[in-house]
Amino acid sequence: MANPHWENPETLAFGRLPAAAHFHRFASKAQSKASQSSRETELSDGWRFLRIPHPDQAPLGWEQPDFDDQYFKAVTLPALWTMDPDEIDQPIYTNVRMPFRQEPPRVPDQNPTGLYRLTLNHQSSTRLQSVLVLEGVENCCYVFCNGHTIGFNKDSRLPAEFDLTPFLVPGENLIALMILRFSDASYIEDQDQWWHAGVHRPIRLSRRPWVNLRDIHAKPIFDPSDQSARLDLSIALSASGRGALGHSVSAALYPSGQDRNLTQGLAGQIDRAQYFPVTGKGAVIELSKSLKKVDAWSSEHPNLYDLEITLKDPLGRVLECARLKIGFRHIEIKDRQLLINGQAVLIRGVNRHDHCDQTGKVISEALMRQDLTLMKQHNINAVRTSHYPNQSRFLELCDEYGLYVIDETNLEAHH
Repeated sequence: MANPHWENPETLAFGRLPAAAHFHRFASKAQSKASQSSRETELSDGWRFLRIPHPDQAPLGWEQPDFDDQYFKAVTLPALWTMDPDEIDQPIYTNVRMPFRQEPPRVPDQNPTGLYRLTLNHQSSTRLQSVLVLEGVENCCYVFCNGHTIGFNKDSRLPAEFDLTPFLVPGENLIALMILRFSDASYIEDQDQWWHAGVHRPIRLSRRPWVNLRDIHAKPIFDPSDQSARLDLSIALSASGRGALGHSVSAALYPSGQDRNLTQGLAGQIDRAQYFPVTGKGAVIELSKSLKKVDAWSSEHPNLYDLEITLKDPLGRVLECARLKIGFRHIEIKDRQLLINGQAVLIRGVNRHDHCDQTGKVISEALMRQDLTLMKQHNINAVRTSHYPNQSRFLELCDEYGLYVIDETNLEAHH
C-alpha cells in the first residue's frame, strides 16, 4: 500500500466518534440504581484470530461475512497475541531505544498484524444506535462491519468509538478488526516498558438513542471553611441537526448507598436560543447547585456521591440515564505546601505500569484491586500512571480506595 495510514502522521484516525468522558449508560432509572445495563454488552467471546507477518498479506476478503475462517484460532478478548505461547511474535522490552531501526515515520516491513472476526446477532431497532467501543488496542486498528470499512485509530491507551448503525442488518453481522503491531505512532509511545500487540482492554457494544448523552463534565467545588459545596455540570447531547430541541436533562446527587436526592429540581432544557449564531452553545445544558454541607473526599476519607443524569424527550419519556461517582475536594498550594481540603498533605506515591507476568498489559479488576490494596497497606496515597492513561475502571477504583492520581498522557519520545 502506497503511503499507508500507519506510516502517515497526518492520519490519527478516521470514522472515529469524538472523544468524551467515560460514564455508564442505562435505559432507565431503575437500571441505573441497580447498576445493571441492557444498553452495554461486553464482546469477549466468539472471536476468531489469525496473525500475519504484514497487513498487506491479509487473505482476500477476510473482512467479509461469507469468508471461511475455520483456520482462524478461537480466542477470548481482551488478550495479547504476544503473550500466546503458540505465537512466535513475542514481547519486546526496551527503554529509550525503539525496537526497530529508527526511520520515522517508517516502520519495519515485518509488521505483525492480527486479524479478528466476530459474528454478532443484531436485533434491528430504529430507536437505538449501535456503537463499538474499543477501550484499548495496541498499536493501531482498522474497524470493519459486514465488509464495510468503518474507521481507523491510533493511540494504544485511549478508548475509540465507532458508529456501526448504518452497516448493521437484522440477524447475523460480522465485525472485523485489523490490528498492527507498529505504526508511526510507535515513535511517540516509546515508554520504558514491554512492547505488546493485540487487544489489552475490553471491547463492548453500546446502544444509544438517536438523541443521547454525548459528554458529561462534572466540577465539584468544596469550601473547607464551612464544608459547603457547589456542583457545576456541563452536559452535551449528541443529535442530528437541531434534533435535541425540547429535550431535557435532570441531575440527581445521592450520598453513596442512599436514596436522598441532594439536588432536587436541578434540570434544564434545550431551547431555540441554544442554536442562535454566536451566542448559542448548541446542544449543551449547564446546571449548578449549591450545597450547604458535604462530606469531602480525600485519601484518608474517600467519600463519594452518586451522580445520576437523566435525558428525557419532549414528551417527558426517559431516553437514557448515566451514573458516575464524584467527590468534593479543594486543592491549593499555599506557603509552598500542597493542601487538600485545607490540610497539608505529604505525597507518598508509586509508579505503576499495566503489567502482569501471565497476561501482559491485560489487567483484570481483581489485579487492579490487589495493587491498590497493597498500596493502601503500605500507606501509599498516590499513584502515577506510568506512562499513559489507564483504563477508566482503574481511575474509578482509585476514587473508591482513596488514591491521588497523576494521570500521564500517552506521549514519550527519545529521538
